[in-house]
Amino acid sequence: MLILGFTAILGKLISLPALELTTVRMFFASLGLGIIFFFRKGNFGDITLGTLLKIILVGIIVASHWTTFFLSIKLSNVSVALACFSATTLFTSFLEPLFEKRKVYWVEVLIGLIIIIGLGIIFQFENEYYLGMMVAIFSAFLAALFSVFNRQLTQQHDFNLISLLELSAGFVFLLVFYLISKDGPFLLHKIGGVDLIYLLILGLVCTS
Repeated sequence: MLILGFTAILGKLISLPALELTTVRMFFASLGLGIIFFFRKGNFGDITLGTLLKIILVGIIVASHWTTFFLSIKLSNVSVALACFSATTLFTSFLEPLFEKRKVYWVEVLIGLIIIIGLGIIFQFENEYYLGMMVAIFSAFLAALFSVFNRQLTQQHDFNLISLLELSAGFVFLLVFYLISKDGPFLLHKIGGVDLIYLLILGLVCTS
C-alpha cells in the first residue's frame, strides 16, 4: 500500500502525460526485471504459444490500467484517484467467481458496496473531478481483471518470468500505440532530469 501510494504521488509529480509516463515506466520496469531474471538464470522453456498469448493480453490490460490510473491522477488528484481505486475490491468480488468458477463471497460484496457508498460521498464534495473519478473507477476495473488473470498464470509458471513478459508486452503495446497516435518518434532523451529520476524510481523501485 505504501508503494501504491508513492506510485500515485510520483504520477502527480512527473510532468509527462499519462501515456508517455506509463510507456517509460514499463520500459524501466521491464529492464529491471530482465536483469533480475538474467542473474537468477531463469528460462523460458515451459511457456507455450497459448500461454504466451494470454500473457500478452494481460500485459495489455496492465498497461491500460496504469495509463488510466495516471490519467485519473492528472485529471483529479492523488487522494481522489486512490479512493476510487479502492473500487477494485467490488469488481474483484464478481470477476473472481465468474472466471474461477467459485461462489460469490458476500462479505467481499458488502465491503465493495460500502466502498461505493464512500465514493458517492466523495462525488458530492469533489464533483469538479467527475471525469477523473470515472477514469479511476475504470482503471480499478482493469486492475481487478488483471489480478484475476495474473493469479491464474502465476499459479502455473514462474512469477518472475510472467511479470517480465507481461511488462515487456505492455511496453511494446504502449509504444506502438504512441507511435500510431502521436506525431513523431518517442524521444526519451527529451525527458527532464528530475522527471527521469522520478521515472527510474517509479519503474525500478515501485514496479520491478
